[in-house]
Amino acid sequence: LMLMWNDPSEAGVFTGKLFEYVGARRPILVVGCATSAAACLVVQRSLGDAADDPDAIVVILRRLLARKRAGGIPLLPAGACDDLSREAQTRRLERYLLGVVRSRSPTAPTGSGPR
Repeated sequence: LMLMWNDPSEAGVFTGKLFEYVGARRPILVVGCATSAAACLVVQRSLGDAADDPDAIVVILRRLLARKRAGGIPLLPAGACDDLSREAQTRRLERYLLGVVRSRSPTAPTGSGPR
């Protein structure tokens, strides 16, 4: 259960807790701003559901309870989560930062080298 404020100022928030939940590979229910970045990530990657309406939350919880009673709720597919690990995100940040550094480096002068 991921509780978010149902407030437009929270729309772009990704919390560290979200990535911990993703790493657990269990279905996530985002309650709050259902159009937030966190909610969209969860829904688009089929990592769970998002809702801000009490009736919709009840439907989701009933569906999960029925699945649990019918044999359990399986782990989320590993592939849906792999690129969200700390290691994968650190590699992505590294590539980005190296690209920034390379784009801002002065071009080496052409010619025979230092004189």
